[in-house]
Amino acid sequence: MTKQYAVLSTELAKAVQKLVREQVGAYSTPGARSVPANTGATWLMQAEEDIPAGDYGAATPVVSSGDARVATRDKTTDAISGHTPNSTSVITEVFNLSDRLIKDNDFFLATRTQDGTLIVIDVYARPGAAMIAKVNSGGITARSGTTAGSGTVTAYKLVGTTLTSTSTTHTVYNISAASIAADKWVQCKREWYSGYWFVDFEDC
Repeated sequence: MTKQYAVLSTELAKAVQKLVREQVGAYSTPGARSVPANTGATWLMQAEEDIPAGDYGAATPVVSSGDARVATRDKTTDAISGHTPNSTSVITEVFNLSDRLIKDNDFFLATRTQDGTLIVIDVYARPGAAMIAKVNSGGITARSGTTAGSGTVTAYKLVGTTLTSTSTTHTVYNISAASIAADKWVQCKREWYSGYWFVDFEDC
């Protein structure tokens, strides 16, 4: 009788595990608060924070991780959303093996491995490879040796023929040995590897 109960208990445990896998995903991702439902192999996701680059090609591979939210598409407007306050989209931990930093708000694709871990497989191009901006008060410091200078700028956009402030502030870096004064117009470009903004040229 004891053996029969043991067999029944094992079968019941398997049935419960199967139900959990079907409802909330194959396995729990380490450190995750929740895992996307196991309804597909790939998810479109949006970073909840900067996810550092990994280095899979190193002698000892480096794997970094961070939080991301499952993105959803509004079937009426076709808008893609994921990083919205109080959103009910699933937040989980993803692992980055690539040599590319994933910035907060970046969209990317992730796939689930056999053990349930979500791995980044593709990073979408960040919107805007260049930015027109005006230097904020305090200016931008000059580079000193191998230490880049830095400062903040306000991004502008062209409305008709008028440069119009977006009221969005960005930290930018300067590799020139000369500092840049406040209120100067600059063009900035985003460096692919780090994702940071660098001053490309200053209006003289």
